[in-house]
Amino acid sequence: MILWKLPELMKREGISAYRLNKELKGHAAPNTAYRWAREMPRTLDVDVLRWTLDTLERITGKTFSISDLLEYQRMEA
Repeated sequence: MILWKLPELMKREGISAYRLNKELKGHAAPNTAYRWAREMPRTLDVDVLRWTLDTLERITGKTFSISDLLEYQRMEA
């Protein structure tokens, strides 16, 4: 199972979907941040994921990695 942790991170850091969407303008499809703030995307564009991390770092001044957005949990048999 893959957990989508962006909504939790945005809440913790006080980043609105509006602000993230505004900052991603030109690097992601319109309204991407609004969708990502609510639910895990069905597919992930690696470039948009990279721009999202860069944008989060620029907004907060903190360093983030892929593991801050995604977590893999093995299903127990």
